[in-house]
Amino acid sequence: PSARGPQPASTAASAFVTHASTIMGPLPSLYPFTDGTSGTSISDGGNDMFDGGNILLVKAVGHAVSARLAYRQSISLASAGSGDVTYTTYKHQAAGIFDSASDGIEVLETQGNNGADGGGTTVWGELGASSSNSNFVGAYKQVYGTSDPSINQLVVMEGSGWSVTSATSTNDGLLTVTKTTGAKAHRLYYLMWGGRTSTSV
Repeated sequence: PSARGPQPASTAASAFVTHASTIMGPLPSLYPFTDGTSGTSISDGGNDMFDGGNILLVKAVGHAVSARLAYRQSISLASAGSGDVTYTTYKHQAAGIFDSASDGIEVLETQGNNGADGGGTTVWGELGASSSNSNFVGAYKQVYGTSDPSINQLVVMEGSGWSVTSATSTNDGLLTVTKTTGAKAHRLYYLMWGGRTSTSV
C-alpha cells in the first residue's frame, strides 16, 4: 500500500457501498435511522435520535474550515471547500471518505444537537493502530443510555499525532479530531450508526 492508503478514495467509496452489509452486519442491534442522504444535517433520524445533528466539517492544512458539508449519496468525490480536500458520503448506516492529494487534512469535526437532551452517557476516546494496517488509527464517540437510539461514531485517520476532543453533554454532537504532529494525513474515513438498544457498543 502507498502512504495514502491501500486504494484511491473513489475505489474505497465504491468498495464500501458494495460490501456495506458485510462491514455493518456484525454491529449489534442496528437502528435504521431516517435522513442522511441529502441536506447538511439529520433533523431527527427517527425516535428522537437527533435534533439537527451529524453536521460534518473538514479543514485542510493552511486553509479555513469548510462550510457544512452536504450529504452526497454518491461514490464520486467532490470538493469540500477547504484546500484540495475532496469527500463523499453514502448512507448505509452513514459513511464519509475524505481525501487530500497534497495539502493534508488537519481537522474533521461533527456538530449539532442530539436527541438525548442531557440524559444518558457520552464516551469518547482514541483507538490504536489497526492490526491489518498500522498506518491508520481511530477515534470514537458514543451517546447512549436513554430511550432514544444510540449514536455511534468512528473516525479512522491516517498516521499518528492526532488529538480527539468531544463535548461532554449528551445533547451536543461535537466531536473533533485534529492532526497536531507528524506527516500530513491524506485520508480519513467516518462511520456513524444508530443502535436500537441505546447501550454501549
